[in-house]
Amino acid sequence: MYDTKKQPKTPKLNIKPTPRKIQTSLCTETYNQFLKKEKNNLVLLESPYAGKTKKEIDHNVKYAQLCMKDCFDRGEYPFASHLLYTQPGILNDTIPEEREKGIMAGLAWGRHASKTVVYCDYGISKCMMEGMEKADSEGREVEKRYLYYSSGRIINK
Repeated sequence: MYDTKKQPKTPKLNIKPTPRKIQTSLCTETYNQFLKKEKNNLVLLESPYAGKTKKEIDHNVKYAQLCMKDCFDRGEYPFASHLLYTQPGILNDTIPEEREKGIMAGLAWGRHASKTVVYCDYGISKCMMEGMEKADSEGREVEKRYLYYSSGRIINK
């Protein structure tokens, strides 16, 4: 049987916090300096998510993943709330209240981004439009992008 009275107390550690260090390609900088320099590379990614079938949603997730890769290839640090918050056990996109929480959380994070990038190959959904309007109202740049030509061939911009 587990007896909590006989458990040893956890020792207190006397550690003073120090600035985190990050290794960059040129030198080691403090974490805050890194964040200040890289602020302009934070982007909020908008792409379609919702679908009528699981197949449509899976297609949209794969497309969003390609969009994230495109952002990284451009030297950006993307955030796509629809890829994070819709994972099993977090929020259920089919429950309106939970979907709204995810949208609001993503838009709140967007205040820290330098711009909103909107991937338009499959059109602009109502939620994507709301994201663009929010970016405009907060004075954040909105950039429309495409991954494909109409032939379906991926282009590298």
